Formats: sequence, structure tokens, C-alpha cells
Amino acid sequence: MSDSDELQLQCAEEQEMEEMALASIFGHRDFNSKLNPPCKEWTIVILPYPSPPDESESDGDASDDHVDYNVGRSPDSDGDYNHVGLLLTLSIPPLYPLDKEAAPSVKFGKPLISLPHPVCTDLMTHIKDTLLPGLKESMAGMPYMYDLGEGIREWLLERNDPSIVRDLGDGSMYGEMIRRKLEQDREKEKMQREYESQKTEDTMTQAEIEEMEVRKRRAEGTPCTDETFEKWANSFNAEKETEDESRNNNATTEKLNGRELFLQGLAKGRGIGKSAAGLEAAVASAGSVKKNAVAAAENADEDLFDDGDSDLDDLDFDDDFDDDDSTNS
Repeated sequence: MSDSDELQLQCAEEQEMEEMALASIFGHRDFNSKLNPPCKEWTIVILPYPSPPDESESDGDASDDHVDYNVGRSPDSDGDYNHVGLLLTLSIPPLYPLDKEAAPSVKFGKPLISLPHPVCTDLMTHIKDTLLPGLKESMAGMPYMYDLGEGIREWLLERNDPSIVRDLGDGSMYGEMIRRKLEQDREKEKMQREYESQKTEDTMTQAEIEEMEVRKRRAEGTPCTDETFEKWANSFNAEKETEDESRNNNATTEKLNGRELFLQGLAKGRGIGKSAAGLEAAVASAGSVKKNAVAAAENADEDLFDDGDSDLDDLDFDDDFDDDDSTNS
């Protein structure tokens, strides 16, 4: 498969997905696609306020004049009543949207509801000269038919008023003045949106500013001067001394044996052993206890251990052993 064939196949897939999206957004009544080789023709009904189709007309053609685009609405009570509308047919080239040069073109436009033909002519000029060229440049390589529909809807929404429609359609000087006023208002709104967008981009929070400063310092580093080096050296030496002191204390504590801990008073006892004198007193006390124990053993009553104890002679051990032997035999 050649590169051109592959590109055309990819464009066909993109167009199919965009058709499904548009049919879902506008509804099957207000969107239609048909093949007109080598291009496709997409027909879209664009209203200021999208209206759900009537159940009895859900399968009808959007180009039919009898279609009601204000189902369930009243021009006297509802603020979202559609007074104007446009039925737009576009020619879609085979390489749209991936080929930047393959841009859709307007085939024809039909005014709907009460949209006067002069106003419809102005709208078609706006589509051809402003909307389509702008979208072709800003969204090259991407589908933008929905964005085109939104631009048209905003234009219709500005004129969705019976008095404005009447004044614009009578061809008078007053109507021309209204037309210029609407153009000026649209230009002011566009400039305001651009200003707000730029203002939002330029406005940074304090946290974002601090983060940028930290990143800048990391990227640039700290210049090595006599002052900065001395500051770093003092901080480093102080930290080093603290670490050495802590390490020496830990090493001294770990190397002490039991006698050294006892002498230094680190061992918690009964009050003895807090000094060398206490240690000697403890040793002397232990010696005294040992001597007393020896003396008590020497003075023990020997009669308690006399071999001639008559109580033991009364016990007849031999008879018991004889009885056990006779039983076992």
C-alpha cells in the first residue's frame, strides 16, 4: 500500500468518527452525510438553541420546510425560542482532516425560520471569509466541523431577536447601523476574551513564583566567592564537630565495661557503687556475709546428722523390697 493510499484510508476513518460525533451532538435529523465522489457532503442544521426533534419528525429530512425547530416552545413565554437558523451544506474533501491543504468548503446555505436572506448572505460571507480560514490555520490536521458549528451558532445567537431580524432584513440605513453595531460588539468581545486569556497566563501565584525561583537557583547554582565559601565552610565545620562529638560519646558509652559503668555511677543500683569508696564498702560487706556463713556452718548441731538415729532404724526397707520381688516373680 502506497503512502497516499494509507493517508486516504486514515482520513476516511477520521471522517467516519467525526460523522458519528456530529450525529450524536446535532441529532440524526439535524445532521446528514452522503457521498458525492470524490467528496462527501455534510448537511448540518445550526440553531441558537438546539432543539430536540419531535418524535413524529425524528426520521424526517432537515431540509424539509415543515420541520418544527421549536418543539414544545412558545415565542411569548420561553427565552430560548429560535427565531433564526441555518441549514449548511459542506463539501468534505477525501484528505480532510489530516492534510492541511484539504479544507472543507461551503456548498450552499439555506436560511431557516425567520432568518432574512440579506442576513443569511452576511452569515455566509462570515463563514467563508472568517470562520473557515481561521479554523484551517488554528486546527490544521484536526477535525473542526463542530467548532465551525459553534461559531455559526454564536453568530445566530447575537441576532436571535425578532426586532433585530426585522431591522437587519429591511435593507434600510438603520438595519445597516445595527449590522455594524453587532460587528463591533463581536470584535470587542473577541478582544476581551483574548485579554482575559493573556491575563490568566501572565498571572502567577506566590507558590508558582517561589517554585520558579528554586528551579532557577538549581539551574544556575550558587556563585563561589570568598563570602559564600566562608559561610559554607563555617556551616560544614560546625556540623562536622557536632557529628564527631556525638560519635565520641556513643563510642565511649559502648566501650565501658560493667566495672567502669559501676564506678562512674551509670549503673542504677541500690545506692552503692556511685564511687570507688562505695565499691570497697560493697566488697567488704560481701566478705562479712561470707565469713558469717562459714561460722554458722561450723557451729551447726552435729546431733542433727548422727548416723545412729533410732528413727531410721525402725524403718524396714528390706521387707518392702522382698514383697516387691515376690510380686514381680
